Amino acid sequence: MIGRTLAPGILLAATLAACTPPAVSVDTGMQVRRATRDEVLVSAEGRSVSLVPPEGYCVMRDSVQTAEQVVFTLMGECATPAAAAIDADDLPPGGLLTASVSYAPLFRAQEPHGASLDALEEFLGSDRGLALVGRGGETERLQILESYRENDALLLLVEDSGAQVIPISAPRFWRAFLELNDRMVSVSVSTFRDRPSDDRQMLSLLRRFIAGLREANRPALVEAGIAAAASPTETTVQPAPAAPAGPTDR
Repeated sequence: MIGRTLAPGILLAATLAACTPPAVSVDTGMQVRRATRDEVLVSAEGRSVSLVPPEGYCVMRDSVQTAEQVVFTLMGECATPAAAAIDADDLPPGGLLTASVSYAPLFRAQEPHGASLDALEEFLGSDRGLALVGRGGETERLQILESYRENDALLLLVEDSGAQVIPISAPRFWRAFLELNDRMVSVSVSTFRDRPSDDRQMLSLLRRFIAGLREANRPALVEAGIAAAASPTETTVQPAPAAPAGPTDR
């Protein structure tokens, strides 16, 4: 549940954040315009991107991090009275989700999307690229087991057999790269060592996650979100203090 995953999530967010927070404004830089349990609305170099969890999951607001080139958030199972009454051993496998928005697009102008995905996949297979696939730890024992392309998204099944940055995480997880409103978005789905999930179950959750993100980023819905964020009840997350130098999640 949320309580047990929050501390490791903050650690991961700090690891993935870039070193120097920017001076941000509404139309330039990276800014969180609203952060609730249901959504993180990001302004990424003038483009708005809505990060929403799939049904049954909530944004961990304390995990939201803003850096010079990326906004990161962690999502976990929503805490409910019904779930709290169930013994942990009887709960079904749960998920730990991440989402990050980059300042840059995924697809290159005037180039077929397939060519951009070719370049991305080739880069992610390199030593430097593996750092973006992983969760902030060493890359020597990181391996891409499977790779798929679905609706202009790149989906990767990853195994990290080394020491886990989040000790409670299972070594296998899914990561996907896609574009929303001309900005590259990276999402991941993992489970816990004490409640591992089948690879196909995690893939199903990843697909639900992506479908919900695409729906939430339809132009009409994004515009409505921007208008709501401009209201006096807006919740803004300020840039985090500078994190130690390390790999960044895009």
